[in-house]
Amino acid sequence: MKLTNKEEQLTSSERLRVYMSSPFRWFGIWLINRDWRYLRLGLPAILVCCLGAIPLAMSSSVTKTDLAEMYKQQASDSLRRKENGDAVRWLQRVIQLTPYDEESTFLLGRLMIEQGDYVLGSELIRSLAPADKPGYPDAQFWVAVDLLGKGKVATESSLSALQHHLREARRSPSHAAEASGLLGDLANRTGHPEEAVEYYQEAIQGDRSWTLKLASTFGALGMPEKAKIAAEEAREYFRQVVLADPADTESRIEWSRYALAVGNDVEAENALRAGQKLAPNAAINGELSNLYVQRFDQAYLAKKSDLAAPQEPNEDFDPVEGLQFLEEALRLNPNNENAISRLPAIAQVSKELRGDVKQKFQASLDKQHATAITHLGIGVIESLDGNADEARLHFELASAQGLQSAQLMNNLAWTIAFSETPQFETALQFANQALALMPGRPEILDTRGTILAKMGRYKEAIVDLEQAIPKHPRPERARETLRQCYEAIRQRQPQNK
Repeated sequence: MKLTNKEEQLTSSERLRVYMSSPFRWFGIWLINRDWRYLRLGLPAILVCCLGAIPLAMSSSVTKTDLAEMYKQQASDSLRRKENGDAVRWLQRVIQLTPYDEESTFLLGRLMIEQGDYVLGSELIRSLAPADKPGYPDAQFWVAVDLLGKGKVATESSLSALQHHLREARRSPSHAAEASGLLGDLANRTGHPEEAVEYYQEAIQGDRSWTLKLASTFGALGMPEKAKIAAEEAREYFRQVVLADPADTESRIEWSRYALAVGNDVEAENALRAGQKLAPNAAINGELSNLYVQRFDQAYLAKKSDLAAPQEPNEDFDPVEGLQFLEEALRLNPNNENAISRLPAIAQVSKELRGDVKQKFQASLDKQHATAITHLGIGVIESLDGNADEARLHFELASAQGLQSAQLMNNLAWTIAFSETPQFETALQFANQALALMPGRPEILDTRGTILAKMGRYKEAIVDLEQAIPKHPRPERARETLRQCYEAIRQRQPQNK
């Protein structure tokens, strides 16, 4: 190919640019020579179409719901990264856009409480859990647990509200079983064991661990066969779970509990000891500690029945052996309040061991590990020794620490009233506190009625005893006390001449 003079003067790189740009030059020449009359005629129509598309584009913007979903996803991502502060901010934006999003409101409340803003967080959750109509089930459960934790269930209205929250919480897939079980506990506390059975049966459909409460309630109703069948079925279930997975500590503990419930404490201890060797942990030690407390009860109590009722010691009880059981329980779990609460019983039965028991309580004081029960135990021993001022001091300290065990206070009231140096006013005080926690409980009414009778307040005693007898599982003693009250009143009346 022959080059022109101009092309011969170009360098290689310049010649390459000429060849590369040639197609564009030819396209420009072609474009200039076109007839654009038709384009000019269609230009107004194109502009009209563009203007009409603007509203369409605006109408296709993101809606509030879509934006809220985007924020919820951002909150979820923040939670996955454990950036709870960011999650709170995203959820606050969600609530601003969709204030009726119950799930996001509940989650926001929980996160705010975790971050220390309890007041505002609990207000958000409570707004989803009205006390007189349905609400968000998870929020209803949270409010119920919060009430139980604070002990705000003494009045009739608060009990009604608590029952409402728990009934509504049964609609929650994650809390249905526990809500039913807690309703069963509440029914038992208010003296309605038949209703408790129904709730426990509902609870075990989702969580078999409630079977233990069901079996105990059957026993309180005088249905030992049903109690044993329920406990045996649960024992076998959890035993099979542990055989399949020996590392399942929770199921191992449940297995031991049901073995105890059917009277096989050897199997229960073996199951726990095996778990202790496999994977030592505080949970198994705690359960072993409770096992020794139960062995103490079996040795100490004349009849193994509902521990909420006042119970008398076995005449053949060996206080030395009993103390050994409690010492082992406290070795495994030094903070086992059930074991600590039974130490005063040793002091009552055995004067010789009273000093040892007092020394154990004193050790807790010296280590600054004293609980309300520690002060109560020392108070009982001081009362038995006739040291009224010291006893009163420790009782006041126990009360100041907010003791919430109605069972313990009921048993202590009975112990103090029937000790060698009975303190009826103190016993009556504990009986009143027990009834405040468990209103209408027949065993506690029996205790208070008996104490009032010993104080000579027969008319008040008659009121408590007559309320207790119809629902009392063992009313014989209460009937005898009631008869004595009527006889004492009759003897006080002046004889007609």
